[in-house]
Amino acid sequence: MKAEEVASALQAIASAIDTDVFRVWRSKFVEENAGKFAYEDENKLEYTQVFNEFVKGVESHLSEAFEKVDIAGLEEALEAGCKVPDDAQEAVRVLNEVADFQAFKDMMLFEKERMDRAALEPPSSAPSASPSLSVPAMDGLLEATARLMKASEGGVGDKWKCLASSDWYRFESLPAGDGKTEFVRMEFELKLPFIECVDMQSSVDDRRPLWEPGAKSTEVVRGASVYDEDHITRNRLDMGFLFHLAGFPKTLTLRIKKRYEAATQTFTVAVAPWDMDKDTIDGKSAMGLTVVTIRPHPTDPGKSLLAQWQQDPVGKSTGTVAKTFMTYIVPKMYSTRAGKYKANISAKGKVVDYLKDAMDAGHAWAKG
Repeated sequence: MKAEEVASALQAIASAIDTDVFRVWRSKFVEENAGKFAYEDENKLEYTQVFNEFVKGVESHLSEAFEKVDIAGLEEALEAGCKVPDDAQEAVRVLNEVADFQAFKDMMLFEKERMDRAALEPPSSAPSASPSLSVPAMDGLLEATARLMKASEGGVGDKWKCLASSDWYRFESLPAGDGKTEFVRMEFELKLPFIECVDMQSSVDDRRPLWEPGAKSTEVVRGASVYDEDHITRNRLDMGFLFHLAGFPKTLTLRIKKRYEAATQTFTVAVAPWDMDKDTIDGKSAMGLTVVTIRPHPTDPGKSLLAQWQQDPVGKSTGTVAKTFMTYIVPKMYSTRAGKYKANISAKGKVVDYLKDAMDAGHAWAKG
């Protein structure tokens, strides 16, 4: 089998599961089985059974394509080392992923969290009021974060309620005072020095896929560069066939505002999904307005404290289901990202001092 025949065969097979018929079947399968999964690292026998049923369903949808392809010839060509053409690489990835248990489990947990949240939110014909739907909210949350950090460090101010904790993270909430919203913060102790942690969080050059494989490219669509204090980027993502099939966007436009306080070595960045046409926060995005703060660990220079701050309607991020999700998915995401950064960037001498580069480029905010 020639290379072009291999490409044609692979694409024919992959296209068989990129159809409306398959999407309808997948949606029904997810709806019937997502409740069997839990936000935990343990892989139960039942998960494997559900996965095997999923694979059988995929194979059923591929059966017609198999009839049109010389499967024996394809297998023989691949075993003989036939190079897969570039235009068929995506087909290979799709086929590999639908047979990947971890990709399947991640997709099911993503869908479960969305279904669980929907079940908790009361139906409404209009979007609920949210502090994240106005442009000033970015500055407001930045100011609130700075105020709350200073109060915490000074041992004064309101008491945060600890919702969950471990030896390296804390998940807490605090009423915002308006009776409708609450501040939520999750702080992590990451095994990366401050400079490396800032680099991991903010750099979007060609190194980023080494610690965040889903990040494919970033384009600045407003502002001169990613070092600007306030800029907007369009980010191309590849989270995998199953995730995108579940509705995860392939592009994400973000407005980013940054601050740095030299006295406390606190780097702060506010990130919001952005609607370029309306020039405001994208209220339809599943992602909300988030502020991230990074500061050195008080006693260990090899570590940093990274905190994620939000202001949400009461219970949105702290209800039983959401709390379970936050204390499983979010810590795992940060620890995995830090581990990949350490292995692929720190260990290979590829660290970039983001703040120094910003100062060298003449950005006053980076001087603090």
